[in-house]
Amino acid sequence: MKTFLNQIQSLIKRLIRIEEAMAFLYEKYSLRFPKFELWKNLMNDEISHADTLKKLLKITDFEKISVDPRAISESETKETLHGIERVIKSSKKVSITQALAMAYKLECTISEQAPFKVFYTKDPEFKKVFAYLGKATSVHSQKVFNALEKVK
Repeated sequence: MKTFLNQIQSLIKRLIRIEEAMAFLYEKYSLRFPKFELWKNLMNDEISHADTLKKLLKITDFEKISVDPRAISESETKETLHGIERVIKSSKKVSITQALAMAYKLECTISEQAPFKVFYTKDPEFKKVFAYLGKATSVHSQKVFNALEKVK
């Protein structure tokens, strides 16, 4: 049982790293494209998401949570994180259109992996947090898509 609880906590910690990496990417883009307020808003959202997950790690009774560890694998989350890191490395060389396209692709990848939908619990706080984070990811995708359409 302990191993399973560690898997859940490990998955949440990987999700925190993804949120923090996205925040860092959006910070880079906000410095590169200061006229686009979108980047700062997204950065602040991602920081808030990471902070929410960190708080969740502290307050949650993980014995009340179930997750299918195959639903989102460690390799998937690690590959997503590596993908974000690759985009961060190229962030100084891209146009606004390329930045938006990359951000859209990353947000869609995270949304398609549905990391916030693999947890099952009756714990209302946990359910509320993951419903919020799942919705926020799709909202980000839409915001970035809308901005991309405007600059094309």
